[in-house]
Amino acid sequence: TRDIGRVGAFEEELQESDKAKVEGTLDCLAGKAISPTTEAQCNLEAFCFTTRDTLREGTLKAKLAESDRAKLESAVQRTLGWLNSAQSIDKDDFDVKRNELESMVRAMESKADARNELTAYCFWTRENLREGALKDRVEENDKSTIETAICDTLNWLEVARWAEKNHFDAKHTELASVVAKMQSKADARRTLEAFCLTLQEKLKERVMEKVEAALQDTLEWLERADRPTGRGAPLRLETQEIGAPCEAGVRQ
Repeated sequence: TRDIGRVGAFEEELQESDKAKVEGTLDCLAGKAISPTTEAQCNLEAFCFTTRDTLREGTLKAKLAESDRAKLESAVQRTLGWLNSAQSIDKDDFDVKRNELESMVRAMESKADARNELTAYCFWTRENLREGALKDRVEENDKSTIETAICDTLNWLEVARWAEKNHFDAKHTELASVVAKMQSKADARRTLEAFCLTLQEKLKERVMEKVEAALQDTLEWLERADRPTGRGAPLRLETQEIGAPCEAGVRQ
């Protein structure tokens, strides 16, 4: 005979609420000196009932896909059946069973989280592309590329009932890579455009400096050209002196 009765007794007495089953299981621990094996047994029973309750009416009901809820409930039922037939089992056996069931619950939750995160990322990216920061940041043809990738991912989510967490993670990474590539391309384009405009302005400044220098040189040359040179005056005097006797001789 087991220390706290068979699981079948819990099933008969507490059919309406798994919460009541948990309370009944934990009551067997209160105020009693029990063996580690019995404590492990009670803890496993309580975990089974709690898990089934959250699957049917609690957080896991809304969080997990229907197929995963069915798998998890089957695992809970198998564990309860194992408990119902188990006799004189060591504490470690109960601990192993609980760890197996807990591991399965965590895997299902992790899978659901990955799926929900991918779905949310798809809709967030689409909204960001249409009305957010990506709207003015990414070129039109690149927006189309991202939109196509989002649609492909959402369609995959509709049919990939078989997918596991690693598949959702891979799809998330794939879509994020497409977005990052388009952002990087847009950033590189803007950087190059800004560099060209800056260089153009600098070249204009240098050209203007050269033009201004050339204009200044020309103006200075014109100013010098308007002034009489020092060599011109003596030359005219010499011409007059030489010419005077010739003119006198002609007159004579």
